[in-house]
Order: sequence, then structure tokens, then C-alpha cells
Amino acid sequence: MRASFSRFHTNRNWWLLTLSFALIFSFYFLFIYDESYDDWSVTVKQDLKKCQCFAETLCLQKDDLVGQAFDCSLRKFLHRFQLNDYAIKKTEASNFSFDDVIFVTYSSSNHFAESRQMITDLRNKFTNRIIYYDLGLIPTEKKELTRVCNLEIRDFDFDAYPKHVKNLHTYAFKPIIQAEMITENVAFWIADSSVQFRDRLMLQHFYDDVLSGKAPDYMIGGNVGKEIPYTHPESKRLLKWLLLCAITEKCIAPKSAYYACSIPPKWGCHRFDQSATSILFRMFHPPNSTKGFYYQNVSTVKRGVERFDVLEEITC
Repeated sequence: MRASFSRFHTNRNWWLLTLSFALIFSFYFLFIYDESYDDWSVTVKQDLKKCQCFAETLCLQKDDLVGQAFDCSLRKFLHRFQLNDYAIKKTEASNFSFDDVIFVTYSSSNHFAESRQMITDLRNKFTNRIIYYDLGLIPTEKKELTRVCNLEIRDFDFDAYPKHVKNLHTYAFKPIIQAEMITENVAFWIADSSVQFRDRLMLQHFYDDVLSGKAPDYMIGGNVGKEIPYTHPESKRLLKWLLLCAITEKCIAPKSAYYACSIPPKWGCHRFDQSATSILFRMFHPPNSTKGFYYQNVSTVKRGVERFDVLEEITC
């Protein structure tokens, strides 16, 4: 038992160190890095007038730190998903019940075997609606999904976004899916194919905390493999900047960044959407805030495939 705990503790510390390094790297790109310079600057103060584009603020600001302005042409995406400043200001917090919550997931063909396991597990525990984004499935895999009750398949429209989004290894599609979802759903989980949720009672307890204000309006999991936004002004404010980062290549996938991190992490280690999400979450919910340390252990991560059985008819 002692040896097993020691290995877990060491592994956990390594992941914390890795994620911390990745966050620092991403922080510079969200706030500081300017490609017109060869060096790094510790403090960057932009002319605030340059941050405005037709009354839309396009610079992320934290205290006296002001980030580079996102391109004005990206306003169209903010308007499409009602994440522009005016729409956010008009947003009112919505109430919801557990039955209103949507499970959102996605997969390309190379992760479909894991996805089968996730879908089967979800349907064994919940009857809630599932929205499944096709990121590159083959016809037989899509046909399998049609056998699952209360599941909607959607083709991700890569052509509607900048070309770097087609590269799945930028993970830019994840914030975009969240933006699409929040325009039509009150509350939802978005989860990778390796995530398996626990029982309904635990999730219900979490949602009670969200509605009471104990839990954040936008929650990230302990491994940043899952998020829950719900219709709330703060949630939309966070998603605004996450979306802008996702559709800006040098923000979500800066040059020289790489996903694989060594021990100890080297400069350039980057976690893409995880880094951007974690930075923004900590900005909106600092560690010393009431909600900064809230975490409900509602799921586990299950890597690898135990069974390769095709999906059979699954009823609700």
C-alpha cells in the first residue's frame, strides 16, 4: 500500500508541475507575446483605444495587465454565439433541473473505440440527451451511433472557422463546441471520449451547488478533461475569451509549442485548450475566492479500450 501511494503521489506532483509550466507558457501568449518582437516582456500596456472595435472590447485585461487585441474581424463569431459584450450584459442567470442538462462529446475515428465505452457507460446511468460531434468518423461508426436512444449526431463545420481548427491537435474545436452549445442549452457537460461520469446522485449534488452559488457557473474538472458551462453572465464572459483564443492560431497553438511534456517540463510545453481554460478560470475564480477551490469529483478518466464490441441497440 505504501509503495502504491508513493507512485500515485509522484505522478500527481509531476502532472501538477507540468500543468503549471504549461499555464505559464500560455499566459504569455494570452497577455504578453507580440510576434513583432524577438524578446519577451514582463509588462505590456496597450493603448486601450486599440482594444475597442465598434464598441466591442477585444483585449483581455487583468489589473494593470492588458493583452494584445484580437483581430476585429473575429467579432462575427462573438455575435454568432451571443458572446459579444452587449449580449453578455443582457444575459440573465437561468434555472435548470438535472433533466435539462445535456452531455456533449465528440470523436474522430481514431478515438471511436474509447467513445463507444463512454456512450455505453452514459446510457447505463443517464437518459439525458447526448449531442455527439463527428470530427471525422467513418460511415459505419456513425451508423453505430444511430442505435443509441436520445443521441443527436452533428457534423462539426470545420469550413466555418479558420483553417488551423481543422488540425485536431490544436484542440481549437473544443471551445467552439462550447460556444455553439451555450446558445441553445441552459447547462451542459462537455467531455472527452475517455471521461466516465459517476452516478446521478453525485451529479445532482453538484448541480444543486451550482444553482445555490456555491459552485462556479463554469466548472472545470480536476484533469481539465471536462467542463460545465451554464447560461450565466460570468460563464459567457469566460467563454468569450476562450472562443477568441481558439479561433486565433497564435493564441491556441503558438509557434514552437508542443503537447508532450518531459520531466521536468521544458520551455514550450503547452496544453492548448486546457491551458487557456485554466488561465481564464483562475482569472474569474482566483484560488483565494469563495469558489476558487470548489471541485466535485463527478467523473473518472478511463484511458485505453477494454472491449471493441460494436454498439448495439440502446434504449432509454
